[in-house]
Amino acid sequence: MSGKARLLSLFDVLGPIMTGPSSSATAGAVKIGRMGRMFLGGQPDEVDLYFSETFGCKYRGNSTDAAAIGGLLGFAVDAPEIRSAREIAASRGIKVSIRIRPEEASAPDAGPKPISVEMDLRRGGDSIHVTGLSVGGSEIVMSEVDGFPVNIQGNEDGFLVFSSSGNLGTALGEVFGENLLSVEKIEKDGRFLYVGTLERPASAISIEKAEELPEVTRAVCLQNLLAYRLHDANPLFGSIAEMVALCQREGMTMADAAVAYEKKRSGMPEAEVRRMAAEIWKVMEASVEAGVKGKNAVLSGLVPGDAGHRLAERAEAGRSLSGRTVALAAARALACMECDACMGRVVAAPTAGAAGVIPGALLTAAEALGASEARVVDALLVSAAVGSVIALAAPVSGTMGGCQSEVGVASAMTASALVHLDGGTPSQAAHAMAIALKNVLGLVCDPVAGAVEVPCIKRNAMGVANAFVAADMALAGIESAIPADEVIMALCNVQKLLPVELRASARGGLGITPTAQRLMAEKMERLEREAAGR
Repeated sequence: MSGKARLLSLFDVLGPIMTGPSSSATAGAVKIGRMGRMFLGGQPDEVDLYFSETFGCKYRGNSTDAAAIGGLLGFAVDAPEIRSAREIAASRGIKVSIRIRPEEASAPDAGPKPISVEMDLRRGGDSIHVTGLSVGGSEIVMSEVDGFPVNIQGNEDGFLVFSSSGNLGTALGEVFGENLLSVEKIEKDGRFLYVGTLERPASAISIEKAEELPEVTRAVCLQNLLAYRLHDANPLFGSIAEMVALCQREGMTMADAAVAYEKKRSGMPEAEVRRMAAEIWKVMEASVEAGVKGKNAVLSGLVPGDAGHRLAERAEAGRSLSGRTVALAAARALACMECDACMGRVVAAPTAGAAGVIPGALLTAAEALGASEARVVDALLVSAAVGSVIALAAPVSGTMGGCQSEVGVASAMTASALVHLDGGTPSQAAHAMAIALKNVLGLVCDPVAGAVEVPCIKRNAMGVANAFVAADMALAGIESAIPADEVIMALCNVQKLLPVELRASARGGLGITPTAQRLMAEKMERLEREAAGR
């Protein structure tokens, strides 16, 4: 919990399975709420939520308030109850207030800030102040607890011990024994916080013993929010070139290499890796099916919510200029994103804002090729391995690096998966990834009215088309003149050079057009009416 760099799992990039619409603004907020619940030691009786002024228009459009409350109630990131969390909290007698805090002026060229969720939590006679940051792709950092600066990412088991004594190290070692991996002492104004990491979750008895130590005011258990944990921090491969070389040297497919990577990284048996990937695929299929049925009541109401259905009808009727396969894949990507935008259950891949690209493309390509589910799951694992390599070098967050980091990376992941699905070689899959990513370098993140609807939904369809063209080129033997890993380097370079106004700031691109300004005003007026009637 010291904030050390974390080796990504395949399921960090191909996941989480979550309730939409946003990885950072929704899933990240759920995780922050769940961590706040742990810090407090249980469900709160009273909650004060604080959002920054610049985030004021976005939190309601992405249900960040409901997501944070859902986490405080103990819901997982994919729980359907999240959409009703405010009402559920009220039914349990929990008092919730939401406040907007003015922000201090920052330098004009300062980069975008992570989404910050501050909470004052009260339970019985206990109270605690917590700050969590959602840093993109559902990843979080808990940065402050009761005035103590911390760096807790929710991916390890551990504990917090609050005390007026600065000499508890030995005693805590005796309490937690061989289960204790590390303990960090933080001092603030004569008070001390001990942040410990454990091999496995702390027992209730050990927490009670820690709380009975002299001068300890509170001890709480922290549990890993993920379904997997870091087993070996040394990656099996750290670049696309190393992955391809491994396949060629060992006679492995890219899917085999992906499984081997996760086995080493997380200590999972092969069967469990494939089971988790198969579960993810089932959710992706269900997301497409839910969205393509017809009109979806998207959260912010900026689009009708039936684009996937309408395009699918055109493709099925044989009227699409781009051909049935590409048009139907694009329709399914739109449908999946419309499911996401109405708080449906989706898979972030690598983020919720890009959740439609992989399922739309793979589902349609599998039908065209007559591929089995096992073959599709293998292709999905290839996409995850490629995405993990990219994410090790570059943030997969629109706020951090533009939409090239979300839909662009998703398109590159998909291109490699399509090549694998069609029987291409590891080298061809790498070239497809490079070609697809090159085509979207510089793609900006400029959402309208702070929602994951415009232009995000339609950009997923574009990402599908790009992936198919890149895959076809690579399968035809066309190679990227720039190697895949150098294209990733270029992505990092463009991310750094991209102006802050074009990174989800609502200060550039489509977000400042006259129509966008009108939609923003209409949305805020509608949300105010809904809040007043609640």
